[in-house]
Amino acid sequence: MANVETSSQQTNVQRAKAYRQRRVQLVQQWAGALLPVALVLVAGWVFFRQAIIQSIASTPHPELIYIILGTFFTGVLLSTVTLYRYSIEGNLMFLWQHAHEKQRYQLIQRLKWHTYFMPIYQIFLGQRSLQEKSQQAIIEQEMDAIQERLSDRLVLPQYLSGALVGLGLVGTFIGLLGTLEDLGKLFGALVQTSNVDVNPAEIFTDMVRRLQDPMRGMGTAFVASLYGLFGSLLLGLQILAVDKVGHSLSNQLHALVRHAQATEERREPSMYAHEVLGQEFHVRALQQIVDTSRAAQIEQAKRWRDLNALVHRQQEVNHEETKALRREIFGISESNRILSQSLREGLHNGELVELTRQSAEHHQTLQDIANTLRRIEERLLIEQYKHAQKHTSIPAEPPTLNDSVWR
Repeated sequence: MANVETSSQQTNVQRAKAYRQRRVQLVQQWAGALLPVALVLVAGWVFFRQAIIQSIASTPHPELIYIILGTFFTGVLLSTVTLYRYSIEGNLMFLWQHAHEKQRYQLIQRLKWHTYFMPIYQIFLGQRSLQEKSQQAIIEQEMDAIQERLSDRLVLPQYLSGALVGLGLVGTFIGLLGTLEDLGKLFGALVQTSNVDVNPAEIFTDMVRRLQDPMRGMGTAFVASLYGLFGSLLLGLQILAVDKVGHSLSNQLHALVRHAQATEERREPSMYAHEVLGQEFHVRALQQIVDTSRAAQIEQAKRWRDLNALVHRQQEVNHEETKALRREIFGISESNRILSQSLREGLHNGELVELTRQSAEHHQTLQDIANTLRRIEERLLIEQYKHAQKHTSIPAEPPTLNDSVWR
């Protein structure tokens, strides 16, 4: 009992340690993915808020900057959602690894969302009937499909990360086009004023005023490129961290499959050994039963032969004794008949009557002896039949006195 409690306590300690490690791993994953973006955004808003607002307000096309910022935050949101999905998939796999067979079945049944790993879980739970030869190939196919689904979730954020650079280049081209247009207007105005007698100071002042529009166009070009490139770098860093979490989840899945296969391989030799031992035990038990039954049959047959021999010898002895007794009685009867006849011829009537009476008494006595011997023979045969029934299972008919000498 103490050993059971100690083992239960050790299991609970190990499980609590595993849960702590899982929580620490989740914190590290979320911090690695979101902390760089959060630090840059907070630092930019705290230290460069006014410069950012002025850079956006000073451009002739602020909507282009808004599109770049919207694309950046959309990519951050999508990668964060992907990180959340990876986290709950990892949590489900962690619970699966630390659950028993019944708890695993209940865990899958209670899910309110569809997990990417459901085919693997169903194969492990035996809910999909697969042949042993094709099970490994099907598991590999399902793992490849799961890997593709995990990678597909980052396709759109990766596209948006590249699109930020493209949007920055678009802003650069738009700013340069605006600058070239403003410069063309400025040079045209200078050509017109050169043909007129105008104060040079006024010409310089007008040129400086007209140069503000081309400079704002150049500002659009540089600001769009700066925001697009910087947003692409931040979003790419977050996608890299999220992709690392996805690879960790994929490695965890491979480890789970290898562990399940190793457990199955250990279980199969054990089951085979138990089956072989069970078969050997049954064979030995059957052999022992056969040997015991054969020995019992041999012993029973031997007893039956001895009993039959004893019965035959007893019947022969009884038959001989009864024959001798019958001959003796027959001789006595014959001598009585002769004596009675001789006496009837030579005796008086009174003496004859007395002799007849004595002869009848002798005859009755002999008849009683015969009946008594007959009853003794019947009891002997019945006892022999009971003894034979007790020592053998072969049914036999009860003996009769059809062959008796006293019939």
